[in-house]
Amino acid sequence: MKNNRTCLERARVKTVRLSDINLDLCHANARGGHLDQDWVGDFARLYTANGELNPITIWSDPEQPEELRLVVDGHYRIAAYRGLKKSKIKARVLDCSYKEMLLISGRLHLDASSPLTQAERSDFAWRLVAEELGYTKKETSQATGIGVRTIGYMRATLKDLKSREIEPPCTWWEAKRAQRDEEDEPPEFKNDEEAERQLEGAAKLIRKVFDRAKNEFPVKELGESLRRWCSTAMDAIISALMRDFLETVVGLILGGLGWEWPSTCLPFL
Repeated sequence: MKNNRTCLERARVKTVRLSDINLDLCHANARGGHLDQDWVGDFARLYTANGELNPITIWSDPEQPEELRLVVDGHYRIAAYRGLKKSKIKARVLDCSYKEMLLISGRLHLDASSPLTQAERSDFAWRLVAEELGYTKKETSQATGIGVRTIGYMRATLKDLKSREIEPPCTWWEAKRAQRDEEDEPPEFKNDEEAERQLEGAAKLIRKVFDRAKNEFPVKELGESLRRWCSTAMDAIISALMRDFLETVVGLILGGLGWEWPSTCLPFL
C-alpha cells in the first residue's frame, strides 16, 4: 500500500545533541535575522515551569549526511535551551528533499507562536522564487502567506534582474531597489517641513484605507489610488524602516479584509 503521509507526518522525534545542529538562522529556516530576546526568555520560563518544550524540527541533507543538521523550525527554543545550558533536546527529524523541507519550514512558521513579520514572509517568498526550485505560485503562497499576485511580481522581478545580469539580492526589499536601480542609502528629506508633510501624507493614506474599508469597493480602485500617491511621494516619504512599517500596516489591513496588495502599487513600495 502506498504511504500517503507527508514528510512532516513521517518524522520521528529523537533526542539529539545541540552540537550536532547547525545553528545558522539562514540555511533552512524561514525566519531570518535576529531573535527577539523577550521571546527567548518566555520559552526559557516555559521550560522551567513545565520541564519540556515542543520538539524542534531539523533536517539532514540526504546527499550530505555527515554535515550538521539544519534547523527547520525552533530557533527560539534552541536559544532558550542554550541559555539553560542544555546539551540534548527533543527534535523531529525530517527525511525529505531540500525543496520540500523549505516549504515545511514556511508552513510551520506561519502557525508559530511567534509568527513571521510581513517583511520576513516577503523575504522568504523571495527566497523561494530566487532559488528557482520549481515551486508553483500556489505552493509559494501557501508556505509564506504572500498572495499569488505578489509571487507573480517577484518572478517578474527576478527575470528582469537576471536579464540585466544583476545578482538577485537576499531580501525582497533589496530586490525591489535593485530593479529600480536605486542606491542603498535611504532617501533623505530636504528639510523638516518636507519630512512632516510626507509623514502626514502617510497618515492620511492609512486613514483613507480604514475609512474605505467600511464599505465594499473594488481592489483595483484602491490600487490606482495607492499608485498615484506612491509614484509622487513614496520615494521621499521616509527611511527604509518606515517603508517596511507602512507596508506591514497596510498589508495587515488588507489581509484582514481578505485582500492582497494591489499589483499596481507593488513596484513603488
